Amino acid sequence: MINIDLGPLQALAEQFMQSEVEIEHRSAPAQDPGDRTGDNTVSYETSTTTTKGWFVDQGTHTFSGGRMVEVTDRPLLRVPVGTEIAKGDRVTINGGDTWTVVDASSDETWPVMVKVELVRIE
Repeated sequence: MINIDLGPLQALAEQFMQSEVEIEHRSAPAQDPGDRTGDNTVSYETSTTTTKGWFVDQGTHTFSGGRMVEVTDRPLLRVPVGTEIAKGDRVTINGGDTWTVVDASSDETWPVMVKVELVRIE
């Protein structure tokens, strides 16, 4: 087994994390015993997590398929390893734009940072 100290690489990655990131954690859905499909009300915990992040705007992509045009804007956010963030959480970058977390992944073999995929809340 190889023993690698990722601390120096994580410290280097964190130098690029200059944006203030506020994370609102999505609450577990309410349980309504009279509704088999559950409650679709989205709510968030009152406490938030604040950290630094590296916001990477990949630009807007347009896909045209015949008469249908799809425009996507799905930036990436990188946060320190160990940050509590999950699918469905809400993220505010530098006190401005709010985004929804589509995926948060640190499933790399040697995680240096957590990669978070976002979509804009309109």
